[in-house]
Amino acid sequence: MAGTITKGTDGVIEITGGGVPAEIPCLRSWTLNTSASFNEENTRCMKSNADGGSGVAVGWNSNILQGKGWTVEAEFFWQKDDEAAAPDIEATAVGDTVTVKLYPNDNVTGEKEFSGSAHIQSVSVPSAVGSNITQTVTLVGDGALAVADVV
Repeated sequence: MAGTITKGTDGVIEITGGGVPAEIPCLRSWTLNTSASFNEENTRCMKSNADGGSGVAVGWNSNILQGKGWTVEAEFFWQKDDEAAAPDIEATAVGDTVTVKLYPNDNVTGEKEFSGSAHIQSVSVPSAVGSNITQTVTLVGDGALAVADVV
């Protein structure tokens, strides 16, 4: 049985700290990426003491979890008419520490919330003739990413 498909049109991102306004207005999109890093281990030996070499079957590699990480990329429009709310994040803010809250489908009771501390990794501002000015900000998580229901 198919469930209800959720659209991202009610998504919200809140970034506080580093001179950034709380709720980002004119948000176009955000993407949360999580990843794990592994150290691959293989115990195959050379033919020393007859315990290895080409005569021994090749075994499977083992992977040891080294850590987990997360990043967020957000894109939003600059707003000329609402300077106070415009999330003009300065390019010099890279490296600043911020608190991030992500809501895939609105920040109301019962909906999902992802949150954590992050650093501003990159800020880009593309400008082109005939198109709206957008800004893309990439944040890299600093510690655990929490997942909860909004209360």
